[in-house]
Amino acid sequence: MTFRMTLQDPNLIPKTSKYVGNGLDKIIKEPLNASELLVEFRAPLVMKEYHWHEHIEINVIHNGQLTYELSGHEIKFEQGSIVAFWATVPHRVTAVSDDAFMTILSVPVHILFNWRLHNNLGARLLNGDIARAMSTDLIHISECRRWHKYYAHESSVMQDITSEEVGLFLRRLSYNAELIVSAHFEVGRPDKNISASTAKHVHQMISYISANFQNPITVDDVATAVKLNPKYAMNIFHNMLDMTIKKYITNMRIHRARVLLTESTMSVSQISQEAGFRSASAFYSTFQSSVGLKPLEYRKNNA
Repeated sequence: MTFRMTLQDPNLIPKTSKYVGNGLDKIIKEPLNASELLVEFRAPLVMKEYHWHEHIEINVIHNGQLTYELSGHEIKFEQGSIVAFWATVPHRVTAVSDDAFMTILSVPVHILFNWRLHNNLGARLLNGDIARAMSTDLIHISECRRWHKYYAHESSVMQDITSEEVGLFLRRLSYNAELIVSAHFEVGRPDKNISASTAKHVHQMISYISANFQNPITVDDVATAVKLNPKYAMNIFHNMLDMTIKKYITNMRIHRARVLLTESTMSVSQISQEAGFRSASAFYSTFQSSVGLKPLEYRKNNA
């Protein structure tokens, strides 16, 4: 399926391939602030390495085409595409057209759950689904340019307004999204009301897991890190994401293992340790049940 956006003013797209916004080196090499909204307005660049960060990432393709490697899938986006995914999954741009230009929104989890999103879109994305807008009129390039301008503004009022507008855009997207990659999240359950304190605690747990999943951490470690009772921590995490803390840790390890299998020459035993699994046998069985392939089969298929 191909999506195209009609621009009211073609001159809104800068006549340059130069990056507009914060430096890409910072994005790849330095951790992004997980509680900060980042608005980029620029030409996409091919990435030699995968990167990941603790945001929901939304890509709006204003012009041209680009190809992503994401969650074990190669996905091509055309002009007009609007795509959202959980950016803790290692991802990179592998090909771009000369005329490509886009907006990238890196949205913190707490913003995601400040809004009542239709069909549990927030939880779906955090479970690994990849969503795409079914229409191309949800946002205009002029709005994206304004967000980029005002979120870099010194005024906290302008930053707050931008954050509110991005939240409304997310809500529109939730009513217009189709899944292009599904993690088999249950469909048809009612939307959830998530309190600000719950979103904050779950966000803190996600941050702790992201920083420590390669270590032998337990549910108790996660709860202790955010100063919660383990049972309460498990309940609010599952209620918000429809996933256990243990399953989320496992998913992070599988994502890391996928990258190492395709990007390194490390042995399977070395990868199992680097990704945080307690043993090679545990890695083998978990990887095959999650991915549907043995580790070496996955490496061969993605060579």
